Amino acid sequence: GSLSRAFTSRGLPVIFTRHVNTQQNAGSLGRWWSDLIRAEDPLSALTSRLDTSSAMVIEKQQYDALYDTKLQRVLRESATERVVITGVATHLCCETTARSAFVNGFQVTVPFDATATYDDSHHMASLLNLAHGFATITSVQALLEAMGAEGP
Repeated sequence: GSLSRAFTSRGLPVIFTRHVNTQQNAGSLGRWWSDLIRAEDPLSALTSRLDTSSAMVIEKQQYDALYDTKLQRVLRESATERVVITGVATHLCCETTARSAFVNGFQVTVPFDATATYDDSHHMASLLNLAHGFATITSVQALLEAMGAEGP
């Protein structure tokens, strides 16, 4: 969307994550969920509405996109200090990744209108939790304006 275009036009890294599990790498997710998101499952695919042509796509096996992936190395090598976290699900993958990024020394921003989950109560609870010590919560439009970019 508009955020990835704004980042790409400024030479900032855009990284998508794709959640894929096997029985061997699922860990606690395999015990918690009765069904895993497998590579052939359409739920593991990135939406075609996103342009991934100039972005990196990293596969992850846990809620935390920094855990046991190359994401943290890629961010460090590009001297990234601030991460903007978008996606699904706000209360699972987005919140866990935001907390992990914070703990690993990154400044974290989460646009409330660029994450989503099952219902408003889970969405709002995660945003409230993140705002209290982990992330700056903002809107896509405010983030674009801060970057000097045009809106959607």
